[in-house]
Amino acid sequence: MEITGETKIVGVIGWPLTYTLSPTMHNAAIDRAGLEFVYVAFPIHPNHLEQGVRGLRRCGVRGLNVTIPHKERVVPLMDHLSVEAQAIGAVNTIRIDDEGMWGGNTDVYGFTTALADVGFRLSGKRVAIAGAGGAGRAIAAAALLEDASAVAVWDIEPNRADRLVSDLSKAPLPHHLLAHCTDESERRTALARCHLFVNASPMGMKPDDAAPIDVSVLPDGCMVFDAVYNIAETTLLRQARERGLETLGGLTMLMHQGAHSFEIWFGVKPDTDLMLAKLRERLGV
Repeated sequence: MEITGETKIVGVIGWPLTYTLSPTMHNAAIDRAGLEFVYVAFPIHPNHLEQGVRGLRRCGVRGLNVTIPHKERVVPLMDHLSVEAQAIGAVNTIRIDDEGMWGGNTDVYGFTTALADVGFRLSGKRVAIAGAGGAGRAIAAAALLEDASAVAVWDIEPNRADRLVSDLSKAPLPHHLLAHCTDESERRTALARCHLFVNASPMGMKPDDAAPIDVSVLPDGCMVFDAVYNIAETTLLRQARERGLETLGGLTMLMHQGAHSFEIWFGVKPDTDLMLAKLRERLGV
């Protein structure tokens, strides 16, 4: 990839961004597609989010992915929102053009497609989710859209889970059982009955992080999905695998949501096999 005076910019915003793998997969796909773009990481402190986003727009940046902790906070800065982003209350993809900043959400697509890749169907399933931030919102919405029979969610900040349940209950989504587990007893009951447990919290992003739950509570046959992608096998996934449960890490979700963002920015489909291969190469798996 040669960068010239004609090279245009897309990228990712978050804080911090030392863990991000997005430049690896996107720059490979951009190069393969022959596009005169480069994908760059822009670490923006939460206190400077509005100034940072508006500054990148003024500098001519054409598109952005949005990650922790900005997915919810960036919503009011958008000139236009997709139906999904409006319903979920979180943005992970921004397209910038003459009409302003358009915010969308490709996490729903990334999550459901990653599950479909391994043959897991959400319809009729009970889902338990740890984490009610931007990723948790998208995953809860995806479960409802795919006709899950029940969705239980909790967060280290209880108010976030309350807002998620309240917002999604008002959204134009299928109205199945969506509940905030407010105490340990409710969480254990939800875990003991679930077909799918999802970690949508940041817990696991550091190698020495503990698992967010006690996997011994999960029933036989339960699937464990960890949205964390910067570590090949988190503590949660290792413990679940050792218990004999099926596991799936966040790498394929990252690839699928990124591929959808790519298509939104450039109007062409990327080489997803290449994107996934580059991600696995980066992690050494």
